[in-house]
Amino acid sequence: MAGAVVAVLYFTLDIDTVVEASQVEKKEEFFAEPFEIMANLNLKETTRDFVKASVVISSTNEEFIEESKKYHYQMNDIIVSFINSKTLEDFRNFENREKLSEELVEKIEEKLNLDVENVYFTNLMLQ
Repeated sequence: MAGAVVAVLYFTLDIDTVVEASQVEKKEEFFAEPFEIMANLNLKETTRDFVKASVVISSTNEEFIEESKKYHYQMNDIIVSFINSKTLEDFRNFENREKLSEELVEKIEEKLNLDVENVYFTNLMLQ
């Protein structure tokens, strides 16, 4: 007679953790108009690498929409300069792209004193 192996998994969940997680408030994001960017990569080297990207910037501050219109050209310049300083390898790895987004948030906040929540690369073409 063949023997059967039965495995029973037992999980416990702390009810306080469930309550705390359900009480976390998701903040509404407000989005600037997308930036359509085409920029060379790694200007320090003589490469022909470039990025074509759609970049969307968000904030949890509703006033950001109007502020982003006011600073549109400055934000565009910050994004292009940022991309110019990166390499093709920086954009190839998904985890790196998340870090790049975080870096770009910091740059925009620092240079324009805006409340930026996220930067999304919604379309990305590398060559």
